[in-house]
Amino acid sequence: MSGFGESLRAWANIGGGDPTPPEEENSEVPTPQTPSDPDEIRRKRLARMAGGPGGSSSSLNSNISSGTPRASKSAPTDMETTPVASNSNGSNGGGPRGRLDFTSPDLQMGVGDDNDNDGNDLDNEGGVTPMDLSTSQDEADMSKTVKELSPTPMQDATTTTTTKVMSQTLDPASLRAFTAPPAAPSPNDGPPSPRKNKRLRKRDNTMVKVLCVTTQPSEANDATVYIKYENGNAEQPATIPVDSLDGLIAGRLNLPSQNLKKDKSAISYLANLHSRASYELSSLTSAKDSDLTTQTMLLECKKCASTYAVSCLLYSELFASSHRSKEEFVKCLLNNVGGICNHAEGSFLTDVVKELINQEELEGVLNFVVDELMENFGATSLLEEKAAKSSNASRALQSLLNIKAVAVATSSFNNFNLPEATSPKAKEVVQPSMEGFDTQQQQFMAMMMRMQNNRSAPGAYLRRSGPALEKDTILGRLLAVGLPVRDAKVTGQFANAARRTMQDVNSVKEGLRKTNMVHLELSTQIVKALLKGGKESRNGALSWFKDALIVNCRAGGDVNYRDQSKNSATHTMLNVATVLLKLSAPFVGSEEKRKLIDPSFVWTKEAHGGVYAIEGDEKVDRLNCDSAVPSNVDPNAPAKDFNFITNCFFLTARALNLGLFPLTSTYHGLGRQLGHMNWQIRSRGGDAASDPNFNRALSMHMAHEVVAADPELIRDAVKFYDVLAEMMCSLDRDTVQAMPEFFVDDVCSILNFAATERGVPSDVLKGVSVKNIFSLVIRLLSPAHAKTIKNYNLRARLGDILFHIFLPSECKREEDEPQYGEDVPPTVCCDPATGQPFLLSSKEAQDTLAPSLLLLYGEVEHTGPYEKQGFRSRICSLLKYLWNSPQHHDAFAKIAQDEDSFVKFANGVLNETNELIVVMMEKLPQIKHIQDEMKLPEWGTRTQEAQDEVTGRLSEHEQQVKSSLMLCNKTMKMFAFLSTDEKIANLFQGQELSQRLVNVLLYVAQNMLGAKGLELKVDNPESYYFKPRELLSDLIAILCCFVDSSTIHDAIANSGYYSDKLLPKLLKTAGKLKIIKDGDDRLSRIIASVETAKNSAEDLDELLKDAPDDFLDPLTCEVMMDPVLLPTSDTVVERSTIQQHLLNDPTDPFNRQPLTLEQVKDAVELKAKINEWIEERREEAAALKMSMETS
Repeated sequence: MSGFGESLRAWANIGGGDPTPPEEENSEVPTPQTPSDPDEIRRKRLARMAGGPGGSSSSLNSNISSGTPRASKSAPTDMETTPVASNSNGSNGGGPRGRLDFTSPDLQMGVGDDNDNDGNDLDNEGGVTPMDLSTSQDEADMSKTVKELSPTPMQDATTTTTTKVMSQTLDPASLRAFTAPPAAPSPNDGPPSPRKNKRLRKRDNTMVKVLCVTTQPSEANDATVYIKYENGNAEQPATIPVDSLDGLIAGRLNLPSQNLKKDKSAISYLANLHSRASYELSSLTSAKDSDLTTQTMLLECKKCASTYAVSCLLYSELFASSHRSKEEFVKCLLNNVGGICNHAEGSFLTDVVKELINQEELEGVLNFVVDELMENFGATSLLEEKAAKSSNASRALQSLLNIKAVAVATSSFNNFNLPEATSPKAKEVVQPSMEGFDTQQQQFMAMMMRMQNNRSAPGAYLRRSGPALEKDTILGRLLAVGLPVRDAKVTGQFANAARRTMQDVNSVKEGLRKTNMVHLELSTQIVKALLKGGKESRNGALSWFKDALIVNCRAGGDVNYRDQSKNSATHTMLNVATVLLKLSAPFVGSEEKRKLIDPSFVWTKEAHGGVYAIEGDEKVDRLNCDSAVPSNVDPNAPAKDFNFITNCFFLTARALNLGLFPLTSTYHGLGRQLGHMNWQIRSRGGDAASDPNFNRALSMHMAHEVVAADPELIRDAVKFYDVLAEMMCSLDRDTVQAMPEFFVDDVCSILNFAATERGVPSDVLKGVSVKNIFSLVIRLLSPAHAKTIKNYNLRARLGDILFHIFLPSECKREEDEPQYGEDVPPTVCCDPATGQPFLLSSKEAQDTLAPSLLLLYGEVEHTGPYEKQGFRSRICSLLKYLWNSPQHHDAFAKIAQDEDSFVKFANGVLNETNELIVVMMEKLPQIKHIQDEMKLPEWGTRTQEAQDEVTGRLSEHEQQVKSSLMLCNKTMKMFAFLSTDEKIANLFQGQELSQRLVNVLLYVAQNMLGAKGLELKVDNPESYYFKPRELLSDLIAILCCFVDSSTIHDAIANSGYYSDKLLPKLLKTAGKLKIIKDGDDRLSRIIASVETAKNSAEDLDELLKDAPDDFLDPLTCEVMMDPVLLPTSDTVVERSTIQQHLLNDPTDPFNRQPLTLEQVKDAVELKAKINEWIEERREEAAALKMSMETS
């Protein structure tokens, strides 16, 4: 440590050290005695300060440097001269500066009103009246000399100057005077020129305004104090001495605070002083003023301000107004006194930091300041009264951290990061104080909790946990301020929302979003400052984000069941995600920077630190890989040093997964709950708008909408995920399988949320490119990547993206999807290069999408029973759109070539359709019965509970019928257009599908045309998607495609659902409803052909009756025409029987052993016996017939 810091410590150690003037110039300097009185010590320190410690001899003129006092042209008339003491180096410390005596009773201070304002207007003239000043010829020489000077606020601590000592007996607290000798005019000097008088007058006005100190009593006011300048003359000098600025500032600082009206604290005065000096200096520079003396004096003021400020921070008792200087420094930062938060080079803050660094005191002072700022982050909601203090603290922290040295030092503090996971401190339990209980009561309650299964007190948390992140770390305290969705002040903004206008509610939402965005922008700037501070602070910030994601690794579930003792608040995690998303914006928009993303970060534990762990509590599931690294990566490869872009990219992906999507999921669930509550209230005849429970739920839903459905956040997230899709498309299949499963899941979530959620504006995706996401979806659905994703639900969600985002709006409206009325902009689903929808213009989609969807239709069988209906309904819409597009005809032709795959697909569709028809036939009569029941007069006499029970059943039935009939309508239409293709129609006529297809069609016709049809006539059938005419029209269209198929005709004749009157009745109804055009005889021809087949079938049944048991299929009890042997159970069955079974269950039906159709063997001998027996029966029948005809 050197300079002024050493001087202060030297004074503190020797207890004063003010030299005693010898009687003669050459006499030996006596050793100073150490005083014991504290006031005397302080007086001597201040006197030493006034003498000018801190400057270096090199900054003085040649006379001072040589140790010889500069000769004055005329000696002062009324001064006592103190001889100069010799320095340790043999040189004298004499010079033109006089020692400043702060104990003079002659010093006076101007006072005014009682306003206590630590800030001053830079335009305030300080009440100074311009006056003509006389000067000597030396002024011109002085301005020339000053240009070469680098003035410092003080001379070296050992330097002594001359002074007139007025008094040494007064208490320092009452010091009210300042004396200093002016330079004496030369008797040979002539009268000053008017130009010089004007310059001196302007300079004096400037310095009075900057220093807020004047030597003229008439100029004193509230902002400017009067200090009497003693020079032995009757009149006060008209100018502020050039060489006594540091002494004047020290004198101002030593004035008692209670006697000041402005800038009572030393720090606030120095901050404003520095600000005023900077302003005046910039004004002189911009005006090209050549007054170098004024410029030098202003530079001296700035340097004095920062140096004195550091002295006050280190030694709070140094001046009368410097008490609690650290606290005052924080206060000035919070209130931006004197523009102290300006962190530009040359500002007060940067100068103070530089001086602290020079004196090796930065960390000590900074630690105190940062801790004090953290105490101001007491709010968790931006709507609290304490939020203003948090905002001020954030701005102050930003100003500090924008100085690189401060950023580096702050990132090394103990409260910057959480303790290491393996450290003992990480397992320490923090017991927060319980309000309303004294210390003894709190200790007793903690003891009782420990006795109960070692439980912690309410609110307790580990040192390394989500709550600790929010409460004990700097960035955690910052990001814990936001909009908690369950906070009463936030939800209260939407009180009685059901009765308010939409404009009013939207205005509140936008206001809250703007407030939140201001805080998040400021938080982002703070993090940026840490990232730009240097390698140490950047690594510290990245480590904090990694810890935040690791300790909250279980925050991705339902927010209603989140463990608050382990996880951070939902709004905190959303803030973390938003800040990282903003940090990612520069490289998200730059193709060159995106190329720097290294996917190996995911499997490099040394890099992610556990954020993408492959095992343990923090395990992150992969798409289809359980190993630590992909199969094509060397696990022993040396660790990499990943760049910031890679770190930020993968941290952002994980943060969005943990911060954004739990809120969007909860928001969606609240919307469904509101819909159900509204239906219940209306069914009782009530008004939802006046229901308090409904309004409470609505206010909660609105609070979630503010943060979860923020359009700017959604847009930025979609842009980010398009980059993620681009990265995944560049990887080979093995590497893709090693990627986290939530990557693909979140891509689906953000797009489905943006497209389907009512609270999200319909134009939120306008102008946002999703081309890479489309390419990723097509690739992952393709047959080549069928095994890349092992999660069937996730594969099904990929199909949903194609429907919600990339299927043109008119196709969704045609498919009776009312929830998609407000669709995404048309430009989103279209390729900007061609203007066509991606579904049509993409070459990869043209080659693979149609077979991919057929494969997906079968795979969703493994999802939930209700989810699969929705998935398949949307797949049907996509298939219909592709079928009508010439670009995909070749792909459908390829489908027919893969017979096995198509048979599996068609069988699944037939099974599904059959189940849907069963639901329709079961639930529609029940709905009709309840509707009729509610129309009876007795309904009004039932209790509310009884009515609720019935309406609850009705709601459940309606939901099932709606989803079933929507899918049923689409599958029938799909069969109708697929059957028009000759090759696909031939596949339907195969042994595996023909009978199944016929049974489904006849079952629909039987239930809609028979007596049961009357039970299906419910009120408002369209609301259930029940469209009998369209259903019959599709059924007839399918049958007519097989007008010449004897296989289908035989299957109809052999079906258990066939009757002689069924098809004729269907023909009559079709004519009545004008489903069949005039002249179309295809259905009539089918009826005639079926009658013939029926007669033949009856003859065959008569022929085969009384067949031996070993000729009968053990499952159907019918004569086997093509028997086969099952090797796993050594059982013989009909080929068509086992084929049908294996389509649904790949096991032997007799012992449940795995079985495939390729393992089945022909029962050749048994088949020959059956054929021989059948031939004998036919010969017997023919002989009998001939005999009867002869007789």
